[in-house]
Amino acid sequence: MMKSPQGSEGRPRSDNDEETLLMDSLKKNKSTLIGAPGEVEATVVPYEKCRWDFFLSHKQSNAQDAVQNLRLAIGEKFMGASFWLDIEQDPTVRGMCHGVCHSRNVLVFLTEGISESKFCQMEMRWAVAAKRNIILVMETDDRHGKPDMKELIRKCPEDVQHLFEEIPIIPWFRDPEFRSVSVDKIVRNLAKDPRKTDADKKKSKPLVYGNGDSEEGAEVFDQSFVKFTAACGVALPGAGRRTQCWAVAVRVILLTCGMMCCSRLATPEGPGFLDYLTIIQIVAAHPMIFFLLHVVLVILQSPLVADLLENHIDVASEGKKLRFKTKLLTALVFLLTTTLSLWGWVGYLPGFFSAYYLTAAEDGNPVSDGLVAYGIAHGITWILILPIFFGSFFAALMIMFILQELCFMALLTAFNDLNEEIAFSGLEAVAFSENSIHVSVHDLYRFQVKYASSWALFKKIQDKIAMPLQIFWVIEVSIMAWSIWSMTQGIAADPGDERVLRLKSYWNLIVRLSWFVGGSPWFGAGSWITGILPWGSNYYAWRMDNLTKRLLFKQPTLRNSMRTFLQEFPLEFRSGFLQTTPIMLPLFSVILATNTVGFASIMNCESARAASTCAVNANVVELESTWEEARTSETWILLEGLLWRRHGAASKKSQCRALGRQLIEIQKEWRRLEEKRNQIPSEDVIRRTNLLLRLGRANSHPEGQGTPALSGVGSPYPAHLLVPGSTPTRAPTPLERASSYPGQPAVPALPARALKQVQLSLPLPTK
Repeated sequence: MMKSPQGSEGRPRSDNDEETLLMDSLKKNKSTLIGAPGEVEATVVPYEKCRWDFFLSHKQSNAQDAVQNLRLAIGEKFMGASFWLDIEQDPTVRGMCHGVCHSRNVLVFLTEGISESKFCQMEMRWAVAAKRNIILVMETDDRHGKPDMKELIRKCPEDVQHLFEEIPIIPWFRDPEFRSVSVDKIVRNLAKDPRKTDADKKKSKPLVYGNGDSEEGAEVFDQSFVKFTAACGVALPGAGRRTQCWAVAVRVILLTCGMMCCSRLATPEGPGFLDYLTIIQIVAAHPMIFFLLHVVLVILQSPLVADLLENHIDVASEGKKLRFKTKLLTALVFLLTTTLSLWGWVGYLPGFFSAYYLTAAEDGNPVSDGLVAYGIAHGITWILILPIFFGSFFAALMIMFILQELCFMALLTAFNDLNEEIAFSGLEAVAFSENSIHVSVHDLYRFQVKYASSWALFKKIQDKIAMPLQIFWVIEVSIMAWSIWSMTQGIAADPGDERVLRLKSYWNLIVRLSWFVGGSPWFGAGSWITGILPWGSNYYAWRMDNLTKRLLFKQPTLRNSMRTFLQEFPLEFRSGFLQTTPIMLPLFSVILATNTVGFASIMNCESARAASTCAVNANVVELESTWEEARTSETWILLEGLLWRRHGAASKKSQCRALGRQLIEIQKEWRRLEEKRNQIPSEDVIRRTNLLLRLGRANSHPEGQGTPALSGVGSPYPAHLLVPGSTPTRAPTPLERASSYPGQPAVPALPARALKQVQLSLPLPTK
């Protein structure tokens, strides 16, 4: 506020003297009060261009000393603060207006009579017009002009009365013990840097670029993609707390899944196992996806992308196209994720939830109990992890695609400096309009500077993206030797290969094999998507060349200069050995094709013939031993006690029928094995035989009974129930039974009526 000159006797002027001085100052500066002709108008000055932190507005007659103390107290709390004070600055009307407009905060110190002061009224009006942050501080000491707020507001002009209703009033205490409370409240009400506020708003969104149509910026990602990535545990910049917590949980789940997949290497049995190659692929895919996600998320949150979005992108038409592409790709990625997840569930869940694992606890063996936990844990994990696995993988690839789009948008933004029509309508609209544009040498120079700056950012981001892609291609090249060797083994199926036999025994393994061809990140469609993605930059190079070729200048020489300049900045993805030019595409495609064909052929090749021959002999010996043990086990005693001793309860008959059916299945497998000894029996056959042996041991026969053969003359069990395709035979006589058990008491024969009942209860096997 302007200092009031002192009179000849050294005392301050009265309020009437202040008004007189004001009128003299206005006449001297040929200015009038706000609202009158020739007024001094307040202007809105950006926050970063303001010169002072505080403009101190007060009534000198009763607040001069308080304002000085206030200035010192704020300076201690707010280090380096700058103040506009009338005794130090230009005290004219124009100087006061300049001070208000170039101060970030206008602090009005309320004392008695301030609302009647013309100077203070002007300062408050200027503060409102300049959109300054206004802080109201009130004197609390009656000796120094404590105001009556009701009276102060009543005498205040109507156009500024609303300030006292909208802005909280901070009391000023002269007592040092309470003064810090006042200063803390003042500091908390300081103006906020709008640049920081805007940045915080943008951080609360997934990703925005600052020069969009709206002041808050245009969003890069469509909301559908934001929701999809959040569900898959990918926390984009600006994600909420819940999404970030879920992202951490997903990483823990992925880590757990990777460890569980490693455990499958130690469990090469049952319908959940096909071969080691498929397990190794899944295990190796976990760290690759981890690294890929880490790289793209770090890039999104890096200062490079922040600079790109804030200062280098201003193409509204391209932004709308990008959001549409994001929505379309999200739908495609969702479809792929759903399809591959369902496909994988069909290929794996029937194996994990099969009776081989779930009924293993009946063996009474601690190792068998582990198989139960193995099947259930892997099945549940597979249900949960597959959508997250594929969703995270495709989301990372999609983010890489969007980063390329953003870099291209930055390059297109540089063309706005060539002509205003390009900035208004877009480069594509102007290029296809076939109208020539006026471009000066200075315009071309500004374009070249902006384009070179955006291209430098583009290359830096490209180099960061290239790291996981280079690792991927190193792996692809390294496994080429194995793929070539696989193809040299032929593609015809080897009937002796244990994998072929597993595929015949379990239909879900065939689905699993096809799923790997479709979704494997190393050999299937996933590898092709990852490997070919960098070649998408060739589209941007082609589009840039096509647009600039159509662009017409009124000065053709400048157009030629621009075209020559652009040739020095290639847009293809080039980083180290990964040179994604059209010429290199066939070479890299051959690498992918070799690995894909090699993986497909290894599943049918004859490479494991020698190993499978040993496996055949081992399985034959195992089955022979198991069958001989069954023929001399106590399993039959259980059947004998159920049938021949007339224990005839319905539950025991049912158990008998079940055991009989299982024995029939074992006999069938045995006969097939004898007919063709080089065919490996399925593991379920051996498991069923072992189960019968354990059931027989669990139900020991009465003391003194012998152990009959399973079929033949010495067996009380009808032969046609054990030997497939045989004709019904009579029940054995007591003499025959006694002769089959030397030294053992005879067991009464089964009556004909009971025998007929048993024959009807068990289905006759057919050839």
